[in-house]
Amino acid sequence: MPASARITDLKPGHDAKQADAAMCSRFRLTAAQVRTRFATYHRLVPREEHDFYLWFPCWVDGTIRYNGAVWHFHTQAGHLLWTDWPDGQQKELGGVHDDDPSGN
Repeated sequence: MPASARITDLKPGHDAKQADAAMCSRFRLTAAQVRTRFATYHRLVPREEHDFYLWFPCWVDGTIRYNGAVWHFHTQAGHLLWTDWPDGQQKELGGVHDDDPSGN
């Protein structure tokens, strides 16, 4: 992501119906933390989310603005991110596998 791309409109949220939703009140990300996720996460292959990531009911939604265009993202606690950056096509990205801190 170019340094001049702006990450804006950060909106934390959570699913209050989930038993572990209380932990979500503290889940916040800065624009710099979101930028790091984009820089270090990889595109997931089929079943990778199911096999290697935990699902948490906490998220941050936001917007990427660059050269007059606008894209969106949704990122969750648990190292997952969905976005239409940079080509307008939805894709799922992931960071370190939750069950293996080495990322393997």
